[in-house]
Amino acid sequence: MAGNYWAEHCDVQVQKAGFQRVCETWPAVYKHKEMNLFLIVYVDDFRMAGTASDRKKGWDLLKASIKLSEPELWGRYLGVHSKVVNNS
Repeated sequence: MAGNYWAEHCDVQVQKAGFQRVCETWPAVYKHKEMNLFLIVYVDDFRMAGTASDRKKGWDLLKASIKLSEPELWGRYLGVHSKVVNNS
């Protein structure tokens, strides 16, 4: 049940930060409309897409209620390799 409790808690905190679910069938995919950010949460992995300045603001909003480490560039997610792009 711990996983379910975490998912529910995380969803509440993410929405409190201004992110909205993209659709009900993908409950861990969010968009922040004002900053045009996309967020995917998979267990305890958070992946955010958007401009560098907006990502910084988005992470700060999430960190207000969820203990997160500093964001890092990533090149693989769920077994999918991709190019690492640094737009900062």
